[in-house]
Amino acid sequence: MGFHLYDALTKPGFAESFAVNKTAFNVARNTDKGSFEDMFTSPDPTRRERFALAMKGMGVFAAHSVPRAYPWQTLPKDAVVVDVGGGSGHIIMAVLKKFPHLKAVVQDVESGVSLGRKTWGEEFPEAVQNHRVEFQEHDFFTENPVKGADAYYMRAIIHGPAPLT
Repeated sequence: MGFHLYDALTKPGFAESFAVNKTAFNVARNTDKGSFEDMFTSPDPTRRERFALAMKGMGVFAAHSVPRAYPWQTLPKDAVVVDVGGGSGHIIMAVLKKFPHLKAVVQDVESGVSLGRKTWGEEFPEAVQNHRVEFQEHDFFTENPVKGADAYYMRAIIHGPAPLT
């Protein structure tokens, strides 16, 4: 996309825009869709799967630090932690491995949830068998369907609308 940065910055209506569909990505892919919309509506499932795997790779450090970064032990037995936009749930898996009194709901789009079921089945099947983890398709741009959970974990999902001008 970097090769198209100059084109995007010199294209009328792009340089001053905060719109998700006025970027070098849009010039490179010749699309009016934002990058997330383009990826998640692609007819090519490998594009969605590659994104989920990339997010898992980016979370390697977080999988080691998040279990230590919050006093998870203070949550009550069977407390539910919702991993919003959790991809495969690899980070919350590290939390559940260290804190066996917790349960989790991993939320993401279909490709993330699909990878999550596969990943947990291979890496932590006892959590699946003991109903300590649930997978739920959910678009984090919409209201969360899980109300009253003990904790909501969000990482790298804070997105906002374009600023008002």
